[in-house]
Amino acid sequence: MTLAADRYHLESTERLTERYDAGMMAYAHGRTTEAIRLLEPVAQAGDSDAQYLLASVYDEEAVGPNGHFLAVAWYRQAAIHGHPEAQFALGVAYRLGQGVHPDAQQALIWWRAAALQGNVPAQVMLGYLYAVGEHGSGQDLAAAVEWWRKAADNDDPLAQYNLAGLYAAGEGVGKSYCEAARWWERSADNGNRQAADALASVRGLVEYAACQ
Repeated sequence: MTLAADRYHLESTERLTERYDAGMMAYAHGRTTEAIRLLEPVAQAGDSDAQYLLASVYDEEAVGPNGHFLAVAWYRQAAIHGHPEAQFALGVAYRLGQGVHPDAQQALIWWRAAALQGNVPAQVMLGYLYAVGEHGSGQDLAAAVEWWRKAADNDDPLAQYNLAGLYAAGEGVGKSYCEAARWWERSADNGNRQAADALASVRGLVEYAACQ
């Protein structure tokens, strides 16, 4: 009986994996209805990757009048299971009020959960909420520095640009044109044109060679 049960479980898992792969392929080729049909049973079985992908289909395609609401429902299921991309997406939904009432505190909660798992976009947005004071306790630039630094260390150009700006202004961190120049340079190297302009301006304020 145990061997039969194990074999049945293995076969069921393989079928779900096949459905997930087929659903992912259907979505990649724009066959939305087919993707939903294939992914739904896998998502209902508790697969967080399938839940996240199904939510993405509903979200990006805005399938029907309830598309965003269904997206949030599936993002939430995946987020509860610890899926960092779903946690970030759920935070975005709360921030924008798509499929749910806008709630900056809920956005903060889910972005923090994702950020703690190393999700870089969540780290960037968490830094933003602290920088502008939309986390319920007023502006906290030190916390913004903390989260932007994590994202900057992961080569996010926006986080690098923002972190450099705080160093240049001495806000939330000790003022340092050298650190500002270093982060603007890394941001510029990652394709941020604004960072290149900022780097040119700070070079006029310091002996740039001394910062190397």
